[in-house]
Amino acid sequence: MSRSLPTLLAMLLTLSACKDPPMVDGKVQDIWGNPLSGATIQMDGADPTESADGGAFSFPQSEGPLRFVAGKDGYIKNTLKIMPPADPEAEVADIVIKLYPVTEEQGFHAVGSTSYDDIPQMTLKTVGTDLGAYTGLPSDPEVAGGNTEFVFSSEASTSELSRLNLQLHRLEFKPSATVAGVTGDVDVKINLWMAVESVKFDLTVMPKEHFYLITPQEALAPGHYAFHTQDMLTSKDPEALGKLPRELQIAYPFEVK
Repeated sequence: MSRSLPTLLAMLLTLSACKDPPMVDGKVQDIWGNPLSGATIQMDGADPTESADGGAFSFPQSEGPLRFVAGKDGYIKNTLKIMPPADPEAEVADIVIKLYPVTEEQGFHAVGSTSYDDIPQMTLKTVGTDLGAYTGLPSDPEVAGGNTEFVFSSEASTSELSRLNLQLHRLEFKPSATVAGVTGDVDVKINLWMAVESVKFDLTVMPKEHFYLITPQEALAPGHYAFHTQDMLTSKDPEALGKLPRELQIAYPFEVK
């Protein structure tokens, strides 16, 4: 006996209602692309889950913007927001959430090809006369840093960093320079790495206290660079360096190859 049209329609509607919703599949990785299992991922409106082997996770797709927060011990949490496809039955393309490892020490850390490159501090030196002087670094940097991103860890707040006037400069080695003397300009041997060009960068507060992400607005060309504060590498005041505590008479130089 054939089924009536209303009965067939009811069956189709029931099958449609039982159809599994589209899934959102993704992976959690560190910033070098290594998979992270055991990370906790939260999607708004859903129960949290943990990434499996290979860093994989999945959630049922929901309507509206999708917001994910991923975290793992030893890493800095990261948030990813995406818009689902206009077609409610279409699946979201696989997503990747990348986490920055927490650095063991405070300071500047260049994001290298496979790990962080720690940038050690170097004590500044002033050379000149009582009327004029140059401040720079007495030796060339030993660390080859990245040219895209830096993780900076400091107890300083954002407002304190603004007051300290954190800067990045490209450096050049100067064997000698002209400075003001009592009887006129004089040439002096300085043998310093000195700031010659300011480099603009974006400073982003990371979702972990005391961590910041520094991203140069343009890729750094090969050469020598240094982070510093309070105009220390650009001041020609012969007394500027001596006005600061010893622990602040420093810069963080690195080389981009």
